[in-house]
Amino acid sequence: MRLNKTWLLITSIRGGVRDLYLKGISPMLGLIEVIVKNANVGKSRRKAQLSKGTLLSVVLYKHNRFYLSDFTVKKRFYTKASSLYQLQIIEGILNLTEVFFIHPNMQLFKMLIDVLDEVRNNKREEFREKLLLLLTEFHAFDLKLLRCNVCQKTFLEGETNLRISLCKECLLKTNSNFQYSFLIDLTDYEGISRFLRDLYLLYVGNLDFSDKVESLL
Repeated sequence: MRLNKTWLLITSIRGGVRDLYLKGISPMLGLIEVIVKNANVGKSRRKAQLSKGTLLSVVLYKHNRFYLSDFTVKKRFYTKASSLYQLQIIEGILNLTEVFFIHPNMQLFKMLIDVLDEVRNNKREEFREKLLLLLTEFHAFDLKLLRCNVCQKTFLEGETNLRISLCKECLLKTNSNFQYSFLIDLTDYEGISRFLRDLYLLYVGNLDFSDKVESLL
């Protein structure tokens, strides 16, 4: 089966003996793995152009698995001009994308590209709002967790165990023995990058709340 042009955002890449294996998302196909034949041999021109965080226009063909026939690089979200935290945020978004973007979804794909564009272009306020909407669409994070269970105010800095959330001010008033381990800090790029990292670790099973207090109230 040969497909007409579609979009592919590379979320991860690994090398085989001779071939490259791209994992990425397509609005038409969802999360897929694409084989690039003989791209891991010598100084391959294709290998030099393919990297994580790159948006491609591709032509694929399928013979049990997907193979790359042709491609054009449309956009690179990792750029030399990006700060360390911008790069970490893009990394965090791509990692979460592999967990949650499984099925074809054009609207969600457009939202994702839009969020990555905002990070790359350093539009902080627009990015934060769009990121939260994207995470909500992913079903990765509930916006209700940004409301403090004590003072009932919405916040951008606090902690949660994904059932109860506390703003920074109310945290300072609680018993010092009470410990939440999931930090929410959406005030700057450093905090957002840490938030995305912890959210990803939670879903891949490397962040444990089992020893945390069940309730504050």
